[in-house]
Amino acid sequence: AGLLASTCRDVPTYGQVPYGKHNPIQASTVDHYRVPTKDIYQQVPNITQILPIVMVRHPLDWMQSMCRQKYAVSWKKPRNDTSEHTSDSQLPCPSLETSVVVDLYRTFEYDNLLDFWAQWYQDYLDYEGPRLMVRLEDLVYAPQETLYQICECVGGTFRFDPRVLEERQGGVVREQDRNNNRLDFLIKAWIRHSKVSVETTLSSSSRNQELFRQIASKDPMQQLLDLLHYRIDQYDP
Repeated sequence: AGLLASTCRDVPTYGQVPYGKHNPIQASTVDHYRVPTKDIYQQVPNITQILPIVMVRHPLDWMQSMCRQKYAVSWKKPRNDTSEHTSDSQLPCPSLETSVVVDLYRTFEYDNLLDFWAQWYQDYLDYEGPRLMVRLEDLVYAPQETLYQICECVGGTFRFDPRVLEERQGGVVREQDRNNNRLDFLIKAWIRHSKVSVETTLSSSSRNQELFRQIASKDPMQQLLDLLHYRIDQYDP
C-alpha cells in the first residue's frame, strides 16, 4: 500500500482492507467483520465500495516465508512422527501431512500449509465483486510497469521515482545499507526469486517434495497455479 501511495496520486489508498489484510475475504462477505481499531474501516458499509489489491506470491516462496515467520499460523508434528528430540516449537516447517491452525479474527483450520495458500487466494478469485490480483514476482522483476498498470486501473496519476524502491521496507522491497546501490538490491531480489523450486525450497524433506508435486498436479490446485502462471518444477516468473 505504501509503495502504491508513493507512485499513484489523486486516488485514496489505505494500509489495508476494512476487514484486515491477513483475513480471508469471507471475513467481509460472510461474517461482516471490520477492523475495530480505526473508525474509517467501520464506515465502509460493504466491500463493493473498495477495490482490494491482493498480493499473490508463488506458493513455494510463500511457504518458505511462512516457515521463517509463522504470524498467526501454528502446527504440530504429524501423528506418524514419533521422534522425541523435536518439539512442536522447534519445527521450522510443517509437513504437508500436517494440518495447520490460523488464528485471525476467528480460528481457521486447513489440511496443510499449501491448502491454506490455495483456499485463501481461491476465495478471492471466486469473489464476484471488484478485486485486483497482483503477483509479487511482477513487482520484483518489473516494478515500474506493474505499478503503472495498477495505478491506471484505479484511475490515479502515475508518478514513479526509483528512489521509492530504496525507501520501502518488507514485501517486494527492503531497506538497504547506505553503501548498497539500487542495482545491487534489485539483482539480489531477482536472484532470490529465481531460486524458488521444489528441490531448493523443500530441500529438507523429500517427502514434502513428493507431496507438493502430488497436490499441485491435481485440480483445483493445478488450475489455480495455471491461472496465476506459476510453475513448480522450473520456476518461471
